[in-house]
Amino acid sequence: MNDTNFPDTMQSRHSRTDIPAHWPERTLVTGMDSYYLTKSWKGKRQYVVQRDGGWCRYCGGRGVQADHVVPRMRGGSDKVKNLVCSCPTCNRIAGNRVFRSIEQKRAYIRRQLGMDTT
Repeated sequence: MNDTNFPDTMQSRHSRTDIPAHWPERTLVTGMDSYYLTKSWKGKRQYVVQRDGGWCRYCGGRGVQADHVVPRMRGGSDKVKNLVCSCPTCNRIAGNRVFRSIEQKRAYIRRQLGMDTT
């Protein structure tokens, strides 16, 4: 078998968008990585939200999600030292971008929100 049998992208069943073939397995309904439905992830998310007092580490708003400082899709780990509490808006703004530090990530998000970065 040669590598030409494995495309760089594959057609999503649920949209007309090509997605990278190396992305983790997705659930059929949401397109979400199935890892985020596991007990392991739910426990880590709960721990991180509790550890950070339920406040978004980027904007200071109410945080209910765990965000990977270095995105999972970019090689970031699922260890709690790579996770911070985040609100859905900041998590979405950060997306899959990679930053040199959490401070740089926070500054980027706050600029996108129109907040003072000092």
